Amino acid sequence: MYDERRDVQVDGTAVAVSDGFGNVAMVQWGFGFQVPHGKTLTITDILLYPQGDVTALHTINLAEQTPNGGIRGFFQFIVGPGATQQSHFLTGHVIRGGNEVIAFTDANQPFGQHITLWLNGYLPK
Repeated sequence: MYDERRDVQVDGTAVAVSDGFGNVAMVQWGFGFQVPHGKTLTITDILLYPQGDVTALHTINLAEQTPNGGIRGFFQFIVGPGATQQSHFLTGHVIRGGNEVIAFTDANQPFGQHITLWLNGYLPK
C-alpha cells in the first residue's frame, strides 16, 4: 500500500492502436519504459479513453513484458466509441524491476483506431 514516506507516485501513458498483438504500445513512465532494476512498480489506477476515430468495440490488453520478450497479461478492458473505461485496484498490480508495461488490442477491425491509456502507481523511493 502506498506510503508517502517510502514511495513516490508515478504516472504513465500510451496510445494503443487497433491491429492486434502486431502493434504493441509501450507505456512511457516519468522514469522511462523499463521499471528500474531493484524496484517494483505498483499500478493502482488505469483510465482508457477512446479517441474520436474509435467506431467499434476493441479489447485492450495490458501486460508485463520481460527483457527477453516474455509476456504476462494482467488486465483486459473492452472499450467502445465514447466509452471511457477505468479501474482502481485496491492493492495494486506489481511489475518487477527490469520489466515493461505494454498494451495491445484485439485483432478485430477496423484497424488504426486509437485508445489513450493513463496509468498511475508508485515506486519505492
